[in-house]
Amino acid sequence: MINQILEYTKKYYPYSLDTGILNIVTDGVEGVTGTFLVGQYVNIQNSILNDGTYKITAINGDKITIDGTLLPENQATILLWGLRLPKGLLNVIAKIEEYTTNQPVSTLGVKSEKQGNRSVSYGGAGGGAGSTDNTWLSVFRKDLEPYKNLFDDRLSYCRKYNINTKGW
Repeated sequence: MINQILEYTKKYYPYSLDTGILNIVTDGVEGVTGTFLVGQYVNIQNSILNDGTYKITAINGDKITIDGTLLPENQATILLWGLRLPKGLLNVIAKIEEYTTNQPVSTLGVKSEKQGNRSVSYGGAGGGAGSTDNTWLSVFRKDLEPYKNLFDDRLSYCRKYNINTKGW
């Protein structure tokens, strides 16, 4: 959910950037040289399989452990962003997660079915404009407005510190 929210706002609040060849293992990232804190969020960018935002649960030497499961990538050239998400945004994210958890599952239960040589799709069964998949945005749009950006702020961070972004 946090990935969808940060993509919507286009604001990641970058604090630090660790680049280079890192090893992504199932529970975290090895070879980290930057300074991170337990409880901090990190964003993996430019990986093949693991782009996204994760919360750090432990740090041991040059390895950070995160709150999710990753697919291993050996010697991946990635961007590991240390984020500093504002408390207000974290509160909105918690409310959105609670809201989506408490939403009822569609009563139809079927989005489409095949009957012989033809298939039938049911309009309100999910994925459409009226589905519960996107209602969190319509409910929390005003709460997210103060955190919205026109452009991805990670690029501004790179420009500020003269980091090459060619190929993004």
